[in-house]
Amino acid sequence: MAAGQAKRKGDGVSTRAIIIGIGFVCLITIMSRYFSLTFMSGNVGASAPAPAPLYILFFWLLIITPILRLMGRKFALSRKELLVIYAMMVAAGTISSQGVIGFMLPHMASVHFNATPENEWSNLFHQHLPSWIVPPAKESFMFAEGEDLLVPWRAWSLPIALWSLFLLTLFFVMLCINRILSRQWMHHERLSFPLVAIPLELTSASDPKRYLPDIFRKRVFWLGVSIPLILQGINIVHLLLPAVPAMPLRHLTIWNQPSARPWCGLGRWEWNFNFWLTGVAFIVPTDISLSCWVFHIITRLENVVAVIWKGHSGPPSVYSPMFPALFYQGMGALFGLFLIAIWTGRAHWASVLKTTIKGGSESYRFFVIAGGIGFILLCGWCVAAGMSPVTAFTFMILFLVVAFVLTRVRVETGLGIIMSPLLVSETLYTFRGTAAFRPEELTAMASLRWSYFAKGTMGVMPCQLEGFKLADVLKMNKKRLGIAMYLGIFVALFLSIYLALTLFYQKGFMELPIGNRSYIGSQVFWAYQNLAVYLANPGSTDMGGVMAVMTGSAVCLVLAFLRFRFLWWHLHPVGYMAANSWGMHIYWSPFFMGWLAKSAMLRYGGIKYYRRALPVFIGLIVGDMIHGGISSIIGCFIS
Repeated sequence: MAAGQAKRKGDGVSTRAIIIGIGFVCLITIMSRYFSLTFMSGNVGASAPAPAPLYILFFWLLIITPILRLMGRKFALSRKELLVIYAMMVAAGTISSQGVIGFMLPHMASVHFNATPENEWSNLFHQHLPSWIVPPAKESFMFAEGEDLLVPWRAWSLPIALWSLFLLTLFFVMLCINRILSRQWMHHERLSFPLVAIPLELTSASDPKRYLPDIFRKRVFWLGVSIPLILQGINIVHLLLPAVPAMPLRHLTIWNQPSARPWCGLGRWEWNFNFWLTGVAFIVPTDISLSCWVFHIITRLENVVAVIWKGHSGPPSVYSPMFPALFYQGMGALFGLFLIAIWTGRAHWASVLKTTIKGGSESYRFFVIAGGIGFILLCGWCVAAGMSPVTAFTFMILFLVVAFVLTRVRVETGLGIIMSPLLVSETLYTFRGTAAFRPEELTAMASLRWSYFAKGTMGVMPCQLEGFKLADVLKMNKKRLGIAMYLGIFVALFLSIYLALTLFYQKGFMELPIGNRSYIGSQVFWAYQNLAVYLANPGSTDMGGVMAVMTGSAVCLVLAFLRFRFLWWHLHPVGYMAANSWGMHIYWSPFFMGWLAKSAMLRYGGIKYYRRALPVFIGLIVGDMIHGGISSIIGCFIS
């Protein structure tokens, strides 16, 4: 009786699963230290789906589980335990990546290291930096010299402690928001959570007594696994033996940029055989994959119009607020998606407010109050960094709105590759102008730039929600899983800080590929160089950018209306945002291939043949992830 009660209390989130999960979180963090930071040979825990958690789960199921079963059934992990471990790895995996700790530490040191008499940083904004937000100047210089130096932990202790407080509070607030969102998005709107389907399929077994999951017994799955391994394996052999011809799979030119106007606005078109993304595009709804490549073509045509109208000699910059102002349209689409999500969930938000005030069996009181306190702490942190209370509140609201929408996009469509079209600070500057902010506020936002650049910290929120979806499908204890994921984040944070900081002092950040060949090395400079420009030349509201953002929001809302009003309308507002964000010029071809394969399968074979073909495309994803792990290891030796 007692054993049964204990089992119900844990609901699959066992203590041994949490302990093993922490062990694998440590493993992923160590792998990131070498693969992502030292040699930059491959991704580990970031991206969507995350490579390392997926191929670790795959090899555990293929090799470790049969061995444990032979030792005795009590030694083998249950499906729930395996997915607890997987959820912990996914939630914590991005922490040690280039986007979070690998970005935060050099960003902190850059403010002194990259300061020169020519750029006048010391005169323009050093006096506006709180003493606790970056290490002392002399430690920043040592940080980049690379003479096998010891880390001056005393100098770094206060900045690390306070930045860790910011991150841990941020991730806790995200966890609370996800618990509030989960019922609406899982049960009321029934979002598809495409990336969750991958670990669920890998661990599904109709007969629990079998050693291997059902999908491992399907030949078409292994066909899918073998395709990326064989084709991309040829390129690995080429790296080791240059005499072996390479297999061209990426950046294949299908159309060079025309020289004649106005068609020069179309730019250069390239084709990429991206196997894992093709697999994801096959899993997601066809209207999503269709919309991504169709709207990408539309953006190309917009550039043609811009050449005719403005007289450009080629495609205008996507970062420019001048027509077509693609990224500004994308930011407007992001705001439109936020409004749509708020409107469709209005009954749930009312229920959340009611149960917070009155309580009840489905009360959200703890998450609302705890999340609210965490939000206040984040705002207080920003005020201490130099922002006014109003600016801090606006900044953090916008930060969480972006995280909210990127989470919604990922769990509804599987598009975890999408980034915010504009940065939080860029959006504020567009609407208010840099002249509206005090120098201390501009400096504080520049100091925080690493945290909202690309996906980085915002990528943690959808990973948490996908973990809760796994718990929902398998009836696990969400409270215990949330604690387990947060514990994994805590361990990954401090272990990755230790490993990254010791690496940078021993090797020198600017001597590593992440410093001299990665966007990190340039962005830690431009974050403060842009700040210097803002301080030297304050600007006003950018009306062109504002109009483009408003246009993007309007188009997004119109697309949503057409989808709700007409069943035959297949263009999705998420595809519009994706096409007006960075990356679709690379990713449009996998979306086209995934859409074409799925549409043909459903049209000529129906849902029955689609389900038969699904293991092939899951195999493509798994095979590509395995190849990524193999190439990461090889890259450490040939870099």
